[in-house]
Amino acid sequence: MTNEEIKNKIETLMREEAFSAKLKACESAQEVSDLFAAEGIEVSAEDLEAGVAAMEANGGEFSEEELDNVAGGVAGTTFLVGCILFSAAELAGAYYCAKWRRRR
Repeated sequence: MTNEEIKNKIETLMREEAFSAKLKACESAQEVSDLFAAEGIEVSAEDLEAGVAAMEANGGEFSEEELDNVAGGVAGTTFLVGCILFSAAELAGAYYCAKWRRRR
């Protein structure tokens, strides 16, 4: 999948009430990883945890560089994690993503 396709798929999923409810119910990065895998989007729990840690290091927000990576189309895992975390933070707030890092 191209970055644009990934971004579009994640945006579509986030608009789906059933998917959003499942995402909000996730208590760990592994659960989030499994949820996205069921939709054909592979992202590791470790990568999600690292993304949350980076976001927390910046006061629970995305740095300008992270936002540029998502908007500018950095390839691979960084882009994917950025899209997921940005979308989840938009959906439920940045504080919400933090629980994915704390629980295992």
